[in-house]
Amino acid sequence: MSSLFKSSSGSSGNSQDAYRSDVRDYTASYVRSGGDFDAFERKIGSVAAQHGITDWELDNNTYLAIGQGFRKGGLKPIELAAWKSNLTRDDPSRAQLIQKGYDGTH
Repeated sequence: MSSLFKSSSGSSGNSQDAYRSDVRDYTASYVRSGGDFDAFERKIGSVAAQHGITDWELDNNTYLAIGQGFRKGGLKPIELAAWKSNLTRDDPSRAQLIQKGYDGTH
């Protein structure tokens, strides 16, 4: 099965940059097309696994990239609060990472 994100996940370059790019691009695509929240989380897990990350929920880069993807995908600021709450299970440090990614202040 080929991956939509295969091109940026090769062995050359910085693997963390490739991971953030893949998560950001997937998130932006998801925001534009919509879908099920559980499916979003599963796909983030799949993208992380492709990059050798076994627990994306403990990886700060994931949350920064999700915030960047929200911004890139055109998520409105008013919608951001609900997403942060759901994705971070109300963890303020993770919510802050999403906000930093969204604001471009990372």
